[in-house]
Amino acid sequence: MKESKNEKSLMDEVAGQPVRSENLGFDPGAMLACAGCGRLNPPNRLACLYCSHATEVAEEIATQIKPNLRPLETWEKGFNVIATGRSVDIDNVSGAAKLLSTDEVSLRSILEVAYPMPIARVESQADAQVIADSLGRFGIDCFVISDDSLMPDRPPIRLRAIDFGDADAAFIEFNTGGRTLVSPEDLVLIVPGIIAETKTEQLKKKGRRGSSNLVDETETSSDEAVLDVYSRHDATGFRIMPTGFDFSCLAGNKGLLAADNLRRLADRLTEFAPNASVVNAYPQVRSELSSVWEIERRKDSHGLKRSSFARFGFGNTSLSSNASQLNKFSRLQWHLR
Repeated sequence: MKESKNEKSLMDEVAGQPVRSENLGFDPGAMLACAGCGRLNPPNRLACLYCSHATEVAEEIATQIKPNLRPLETWEKGFNVIATGRSVDIDNVSGAAKLLSTDEVSLRSILEVAYPMPIARVESQADAQVIADSLGRFGIDCFVISDDSLMPDRPPIRLRAIDFGDADAAFIEFNTGGRTLVSPEDLVLIVPGIIAETKTEQLKKKGRRGSSNLVDETETSSDEAVLDVYSRHDATGFRIMPTGFDFSCLAGNKGLLAADNLRRLADRLTEFAPNASVVNAYPQVRSELSSVWEIERRKDSHGLKRSSFARFGFGNTSLSSNASQLNKFSRLQWHLR
């Protein structure tokens, strides 16, 4: 049934005044056909509404694009928008926070860090570039780097010893015993870090009507200092952990405590490679990093377990770890050289 002219006029006007001052959508002629499925899409979308095929956005409408800020799971591969750490005009932070759909206080805490920091993590490179370009208009310099480049799920190669020679240092792998020779000119980056893990084991007894009672709970936590070392041509890097590492390379400077030896080893490496950069920022910026690079949390169920003689319950284990966050931060420093 068609609307009459009078009915349409009543929908568009109230007491002779227009209901809205401008069209909320785009004119039909401005809609763009998707190259993948052929359906029409608004011209400010980076991907087709129907098939997710990438679309080309005209330059004159680029400022109207709303990036997809869907929070990603830790296991999803994404693209990271990194703020360079240069000084930012405080008056522009509120507009940037609105663009990122975040609170101004959290954004300020990230931007006040003097090091390059992640400011957003999104699912496509196009969305990440839109955010970087938009933040540039607020005076916030950014660049984009992928999770694939940062390899969060692949820790650096663990070492069990370092053999300092006259010209090179032999990095000896923990598992295989393989030796990698690194010259002072090739050793370019040293990143001290911390791996913090918390493990909680629970045993619950099922009650009536779906309720459950906690029978037993055990929580253990650990903070272990580590040292990541990178050569010029390898983004994977090497990791030195206090446990299982032979500190005999320190000779007479070797101490009794592993934590002290790790610091002394960092000094020994800088003596060996005086031009290597040392980035000590991770312990200070962990909380700011967590707003974008979240701590990984996992919960595993173990089914029916014995709690005591003739008593059973359902067990589960919760684990939280910052290992993937540290991997990202550490490798970011290599890409920033």
